[in-house]
Amino acid sequence: MYADDTAFFIKDATDATDCLSSFSHSSSVFGLHTSWPKTKLQSVGSDPGPDLLNVVVDGNPVNLVESFTYLGSIQTSDRYCRSDITRRIGLASLAVSSLSNIWNTKHLSIQTKVRVYQTVVLSILLYASETWTSLASDMRAIESFHMKCQRRILGIRWHDLVRNSELSLCTGLTPVSDQIARGRSATFGRGKTARQHSSTPGHATPSRAIGWSTPRPFMETSPRSTTYLMDRPTLPR
Repeated sequence: MYADDTAFFIKDATDATDCLSSFSHSSSVFGLHTSWPKTKLQSVGSDPGPDLLNVVVDGNPVNLVESFTYLGSIQTSDRYCRSDITRRIGLASLAVSSLSNIWNTKHLSIQTKVRVYQTVVLSILLYASETWTSLASDMRAIESFHMKCQRRILGIRWHDLVRNSELSLCTGLTPVSDQIARGRSATFGRGKTARQHSSTPGHATPSRAIGWSTPRPFMETSPRSTTYLMDRPTLPR
């Protein structure tokens, strides 16, 4: 049983050791204990260096990993989200298969099936998509899956000569890229407005954490080289 996940942004192995040690001691005051086997270190955007390979905190080694799952999303050291996108497509595909009875029934309207698809499948496919650093090839894979699902809903087989544009007219669904763009605008646009119109220090916390001194566009071609680690405190049994 764990209380919550915690992420730290640090500069080097010394900061990692000091930060984790301080966190562990502070948590123990409240009866929380760090789960060291689940505590991982990851270097993003740069070579980790030899020091990060041998981080030991209070006698507990902290492993350096290339990828791990954090809050349902796969975080990788190469700064791209291809692994997470592939995983999301796989999970959404399983959801589509489990709803075969819904797609095949003649007693439900197309509108109802589309609502089920939006609620169950798209919510899985687009989870955390507003933070993806996707490439054109990634978006093509997502759009292809999106159109395949619409054909499944409409009962159109691969040998039926039906254009994708005609499918969208029947279902009323917009491209996935448009939905991701709206999600980014809703998430990061609101944060930018809050920073502009409020002097509350809390609004500037995310920018300070990742090293932004002034507002910048969400998508950067070369993200900062950052090392961060995961820590998961656990409650005593």
